[in-house]
Amino acid sequence: MKKSRLILLVCALLILVGGAYFVFQMDFANQQPVLPTPPPVVDPEEEDDNGEAVERETFLDFAAEDQDGNPVRLSDFIDEPTIVFLWTSWCPACKIGMDELQMFYEEGSSEGIQILAVNLSTMSRGGDEAALGRTYMEESTFSFASIYDIYGEAQAAYRIHAVPLMLFVNADGSIAHQQLGALRVPGLVQYAALLQ
Repeated sequence: MKKSRLILLVCALLILVGGAYFVFQMDFANQQPVLPTPPPVVDPEEEDDNGEAVERETFLDFAAEDQDGNPVRLSDFIDEPTIVFLWTSWCPACKIGMDELQMFYEEGSSEGIQILAVNLSTMSRGGDEAALGRTYMEESTFSFASIYDIYGEAQAAYRIHAVPLMLFVNADGSIAHQQLGALRVPGLVQYAALLQ
């Protein structure tokens, strides 16, 4: 009798755990990352089908540090079309994405487009992410700069829980495209064509 109750209890527990796992997986699969909605910028030069000025989302500004520890803001760099690449040193997809950005640059596809990497220094995995990011940039031969989100403002503003995140920002500050995940060169070329 005790043995059959124990077997029944174990079976019930397995069904409960399995069901919870199944529900969690279904729920998780249906969730899409929610990117923030920046304030719009109105372009009076461009009109929609109804003859009204087009509104576009603008980038969210934040304070950071440059490679040498000097204070900077993202807005200091947005004076021409820019690909902003938010990354961490522990993220394999980020490193692949940075290599792809370098190839994009070397192939000449980035002409007229600035590339700026933003290390999410508060998204640490146990080490000093800013120091690890700076070392990674110093040891690499990238043709673009990186700034460091040491205050966590970029991570908070863009509600970043997964990396990398790419922003394709026009010279007027409007966002042409947001991309969660790294892009290969053909994808970079495709979205860079949207930049003005």
